[in-house]
Amino acid sequence: MLDRDLASDLSPLPRLDLPGLLTALSPYLVLAAVVLLGVAVGHLLRTRRRLERTLAEAARAKAALAESEEQFRTLAEMAAAAIFVYRDGRFLMANPAMTAITGYSRDEILAMTQMDIVHPDHRVAVMNRALARQRGEDVPDRYEVKLLTKNGETRWVDMSAGSITFQGHPASIGTAFDITERKKDQERIHFMAQHDTLTGLPNRALFADRLEQALLLARRAATRVALLFLDLDDFKPVNDTFGHAEGDLLLKETARRMRQRLREADTVGRIGGDEFVILLAPVRSATDAAQVAEEIRREIERPFDLPGGRRQISCSVGVAVFPEHGDAAMDLSKHADMAMYRAKSLGRNRVEVYREGSPEDGGG
Repeated sequence: MLDRDLASDLSPLPRLDLPGLLTALSPYLVLAAVVLLGVAVGHLLRTRRRLERTLAEAARAKAALAESEEQFRTLAEMAAAAIFVYRDGRFLMANPAMTAITGYSRDEILAMTQMDIVHPDHRVAVMNRALARQRGEDVPDRYEVKLLTKNGETRWVDMSAGSITFQGHPASIGTAFDITERKKDQERIHFMAQHDTLTGLPNRALFADRLEQALLLARRAATRVALLFLDLDDFKPVNDTFGHAEGDLLLKETARRMRQRLREADTVGRIGGDEFVILLAPVRSATDAAQVAEEIRREIERPFDLPGGRRQISCSVGVAVFPEHGDAAMDLSKHADMAMYRAKSLGRNRVEVYREGSPEDGGG
């Protein structure tokens, strides 16, 4: 009974008229489609405009970069300083001043690395500098370095370096001013401060420094050093009779003869008008030092053929040896000087080795 009542209450559902519903909704669907289409089109247009602006900005940036690089190249071509661009140690650009300093053509430079033109004496220092920069250490942007030119000459340059963007990629730029002549002037000034202007021999200050260094090494190695004091006999009459020009030539030739008789490790210096000093380091004994002194005496005794005629002089030589005749430079100098005056007092034109207790030493 209950089931029949429930069944009678469940009437059939009405049928959905889908075509009719679509017909009724079609205006709204069309409107929605139009709206969606408009949104999509608007989005596409905005995207297109943004893309066009981006492309336009990129084109302007590219044009500006090209113009900037062109201006840079123009300025570089006109610059008196060497200008070059490099990346990973290889050259990307070099201006005419760079080719003038190095002697290489532009094409040759572009096929080279930095180290190819750095002088061998400075390659390690330049490499260490580059590594320090890579480690982020504080490295000065400016430094002086020697270059080796195509024909083998040495050129000094004042170098500066920095970072740039070149052809759209990070790179380094360098500038170099040729300071070779300035360096030569500095070397000449330094040389003149330490050498006799007439003979080119070390002066008193440089000779004293070399003597101290030789004594320091001799103490460490337990070797001997000999100090010779040499004074020309009767040089003043040459100056007075034949003039200072003739005397200067004689002094220069005397210096040449002494250098010729000595080893490369030995030093001869001029400390006065006709006074010379000789450092023999090392030397085996006082006898060997006296033998060298005798060879020099005989060499100076030979006639000098000068423009004004043949001249003949002699010399007196005193010898003192470390450590027998003194442990300090002052003692050796004093004793070599005393031995030289003993040679003069015994008739000149001879060699005397310092002897403790001699009259010059205050002995009997």
